[in-house]
Amino acid sequence: MQWFEQLPYLVGQICLLFAVIATKAIVTRLSEVEPLQAFAFFCQQLAKKVNKPAQNSPNQQVISGFVAILITICPIVIILWLFADFILIPELWQAMLLFFALGGFGVKRQSLKMAQAIKGQNTYQAKQDAQRLLLRKTDNLSSLGLTKANIEAQILHFLQQQFVVALLFLSFGALSALSYRLLLVMHQQWNIKQPDFNDFGQPIHRLINLITWLPSRLLGIMMLLTSIGQNFLLKWRLARGHFFKLNNDFVIHLFALNLGVCLGGVAMYQDTKLRRVSFNESAKPSEISDVINASKQVLTLQLFSMVIIGFICALAIVS
Repeated sequence: MQWFEQLPYLVGQICLLFAVIATKAIVTRLSEVEPLQAFAFFCQQLAKKVNKPAQNSPNQQVISGFVAILITICPIVIILWLFADFILIPELWQAMLLFFALGGFGVKRQSLKMAQAIKGQNTYQAKQDAQRLLLRKTDNLSSLGLTKANIEAQILHFLQQQFVVALLFLSFGALSALSYRLLLVMHQQWNIKQPDFNDFGQPIHRLINLITWLPSRLLGIMMLLTSIGQNFLLKWRLARGHFFKLNNDFVIHLFALNLGVCLGGVAMYQDTKLRRVSFNESAKPSEISDVINASKQVLTLQLFSMVIIGFICALAIVS
């Protein structure tokens, strides 16, 4: 692959990214099996061994959570880093790591399937479809709760499992992207919204928020740019209070404003009611049509991201 090595580094990375995205999209179309399910299962079993809320103090649980991150991620990263020296074609190795790091592209199909089930008043099937995207149980969710949770899941899936992964790959390489994705799986399994992980999940929660802060702000700015001519300045004034917060509120609020619906609010985790921030409270509740509109907006952001990356690639070639 000498021709590939002759390309500027950034151009080569962008070409590799687009190739892996296309491959991932095709594979996701054929199978919805998540490659990191085994790692998620490992994280669940590890938490059962070391997370003892009834026995340990909050500080001890925080320390246990921090140690669990180190003993899980460090050996994997070191092994992958050392193994790279034995690979004859580094580009294929990078592509494989990126393939595992990228989230699937089947969210739109699952969301539309859920929307159709709700429209057909097949609530049980809608809850089953929604469960694949959500961390919390869907048994007690109404149609309104299902649509709202799905809309939030769509934008967060794109942000956390695709947008951030792509930026890390282009900036620091495939190993950093995969390392982040493994950390994200830990964050999902040890989510602090679940009472059992209020303290144990704090270290990974803060680490993920720190890593995703800048990418989420870049995505928020892109969302604002796509709404130029549609109360652009008003949306900025309404959402700017969340800009410097170390969470995803900025992106979720802008998404709610772009869709014209209310997001956030009360949610149930492990039979415990969690009061979250509400976004765009004066807007109407989410409906089935908003799930479809959310999918369209996420697709717009995906295409917009690829156009920007392609433009950067063109500049790199010209220069």
